[in-house]
Amino acid sequence: MIIWPRTFFARNLLLIIGMFVVGQIGSWILFVVLIQQQRMDHFAPFILAQSETVRLALQDRSPQEQVQFVRAMQRALGNTLYFSTTTPSPVESSPPHPLVRWFVRILRPNFPRGQVVLWQSVPRPILWVQTQKHAYIEWVGFPADGFALNLWNTLLIFLTVSVVVAIAGAGLIQFGLISPLKALESAARQIGQIGSAPVLNHPMPLELAEVANSFNYMQERLRAREQERTIMLAGISHDLRTPLTKLWLGVEMLRGKADADVLERITASVRTADRIIAQFIDFAREGDAEPMMPTDLVELIWDSVYGSTASSAWLQVHCEEMPICSVRGTALGRIFGNLVNNAARYGAPPIVIEASWAHEKLFFSVCDNGPGIPEERLLDVLQPFVRLARVTDESSGSGLGLAIVQRLVEAHGGRVVLKNRHNRGLLVEGWIQARSVERVVLNIKPTDAGKSGK
Repeated sequence: MIIWPRTFFARNLLLIIGMFVVGQIGSWILFVVLIQQQRMDHFAPFILAQSETVRLALQDRSPQEQVQFVRAMQRALGNTLYFSTTTPSPVESSPPHPLVRWFVRILRPNFPRGQVVLWQSVPRPILWVQTQKHAYIEWVGFPADGFALNLWNTLLIFLTVSVVVAIAGAGLIQFGLISPLKALESAARQIGQIGSAPVLNHPMPLELAEVANSFNYMQERLRAREQERTIMLAGISHDLRTPLTKLWLGVEMLRGKADADVLERITASVRTADRIIAQFIDFAREGDAEPMMPTDLVELIWDSVYGSTASSAWLQVHCEEMPICSVRGTALGRIFGNLVNNAARYGAPPIVIEASWAHEKLFFSVCDNGPGIPEERLLDVLQPFVRLARVTDESSGSGLGLAIVQRLVEAHGGRVVLKNRHNRGLLVEGWIQARSVERVVLNIKPTDAGKSGK
């Protein structure tokens, strides 16, 4: 299984290292063919000539004369030649380095049949050539320092240089490419969270500039459509209030003159329609349009929870100590009000509301003891106008309650999650950004479920 990196940096790094490997292998091949082979072709005749000269010089000489000749050669040439009366040790019959083996294969055909060539690696590289058998000076050695490079050292240097250069190249690509992509990603996330984002003016290459222009155009189109939808939804909801008010007035005028059961059903329908219209208007409002104001979170939560339609006997409120925080108070109140109303309408008592503040965030949860929601529908009910089949009767809402909660939570830079409790009921958990503006701890109100109000 081939694992391909998923990040630009890792892919660029792997690509640059691969390019360096291929380039270095190609350079090594060119070096061997164009330079090293030429060196060996020129060095081989020198070895042949020197060994043949020594052989002829030692030929027909006595051992004493051979020793005197060798001493004279060493005084004249220094350490450029070595002489040995016995077979050198230690030697390798087959040189370990491929270039040396190659060179020996070039030499052997040019020596007389039976002449031996040996390679000595320690204490220093020496190429030994046999001058003549059964002679006092039998071997002549040619120093080979620098002739064969150490492969492991070469490989280590190559890898080190390649990795360092590759990281530097990938870093430059990262700086030039990832920075504008991060700006694009940030703008896209802002559109996903609050429906708008700043225009991208980040300096970037031409290709990415075209993407940014397309993104800006898409953003303007989305913003225009969102505004049109909001205006239309708010206008329709507002205009429906007038005939609904007239209908309500007509029902009140008919009390005592018409059938009481019919009037009660009409009144219930009017109230349902009024509640749905109110949800439409809440959904049409921009959650981020309200200014941030210093707010007593505990006071706000209590006002929102006990101002909902839920019976106070059903409620259990647990609020930790909280500082004054900068939030959108009206929007935050609608979050808690909608959650409690939803739990009261579709759940069962007790309804437990918990809230705490930490790390500049307000954490909250609302749970009930009702039937919960099927697991496969937990994400669906957060979408606008989605209602479960079992709650689509006339008295149910428009399917906007939880959608409004999610929209307002995201407008505060937070998140909301729905879960089914292990025993029974639905649990709604979430958090929003709540920057503290005052570190004064407030007095906490009693949380007796039997009390109404604060």
